Amino acid sequence: PVIGVAKQVVSTVLEPSGSFGVNTARVTYSIVVANIGTVPLVQVQLDEELDTVYGAGTFQVDSLTFTAGATTVAADPGFDGVTGGNTTLLADAAGTATGTLAVGETSTFELVVDVDTSNPNLTPALPGPYDNQISATATDAAGNPTSDLSDSGTDVDPDNDGDPNEGGPGDPDNPTNDGSDNTVTRVRFSPDVRLVKRITRVTRNGVELAIPNIGSFNDQTGDVNDNTLSTLSGSTLPLGLPDISNALQSGDLVEYTIYFFNAGLGTAENLEMCDELQVPSVLQPASLELAQPIALSTGGTTLNFSNIGALSPRAPLSPLEPSCISAPGSFPSGTPVGGLGVGAGGGVVVGGPASGLNVDSNEVGAFRFEVEIP
Repeated sequence: PVIGVAKQVVSTVLEPSGSFGVNTARVTYSIVVANIGTVPLVQVQLDEELDTVYGAGTFQVDSLTFTAGATTVAADPGFDGVTGGNTTLLADAAGTATGTLAVGETSTFELVVDVDTSNPNLTPALPGPYDNQISATATDAAGNPTSDLSDSGTDVDPDNDGDPNEGGPGDPDNPTNDGSDNTVTRVRFSPDVRLVKRITRVTRNGVELAIPNIGSFNDQTGDVNDNTLSTLSGSTLPLGLPDISNALQSGDLVEYTIYFFNAGLGTAENLEMCDELQVPSVLQPASLELAQPIALSTGGTTLNFSNIGALSPRAPLSPLEPSCISAPGSFPSGTPVGGLGVGAGGGVVVGGPASGLNVDSNEVGAFRFEVEIP
């Protein structure tokens, strides 16, 4: 008898605060168990202790569901992954697994685990890695046993030699594993800073123009970041328009707001952001303001802007910072020609090394500035 098992990470996403703990990561795994031998398998079982992966009290199993394949094995709804609790994933009767797999059959399950990344018992500390393996066991009708430790991925026998315990190709994320052993499934939690840029105001001759929907959420086709921010902020951010159809006139002031938020896990430290202004826009340096990062809330999120912070308007042709898309080089320049606040082009830099502009998980901030249309 030969049983094989594989496990892969499908997704790691930030969950709204309060789903479990303070800063929750939802990890979704896919698990495949297969009979790759020549005789039917009985007493098919999977086992895993998640305490050894994340630390006691740092996680909870959200769901374990059957998704595809042979229905002769069933998920155990009582699985919690807790040492001393229920660490078996498949159904049993009085402690004996009831699952069976015919020759060549496979079954696939989805395991969803919520991890409180702010829990002091999280081991190791962020960003990890958090390695784990599932053990699979079964017997044939005569009671001969078979077992396997999971490989990372969806293939229970990566080298296709009929022996799932030999492992497969080396794991590029784990250089110590050269492929001679079963590869662990690895999770890393890291910051994920995303940006959303909007036009939030147009002023003409000192009067703000009434532009439809400029003060509400507007979905930008092809960009999921605005939808993610909307979900995390309780549909209160981002505000503004991706673009405007109104004909701009010479002397108009256009305000841009750039929202930045951390949709990952862990703190993004000393964040630096750069916006290179395209000609003929003329930056209004006194308009540059920052809203310091605050916690996102599904009940609503309000930003407060001021001119205090690591804010740096840049003149046309001044050197680009490493965070600028076109670096190395210089900020754009054009007609009208001139320095900061006079010439077209230039840009803004917010934050930077040792700036202290840190964005924790599930936090949002923004900066805004005006440009004049010459």
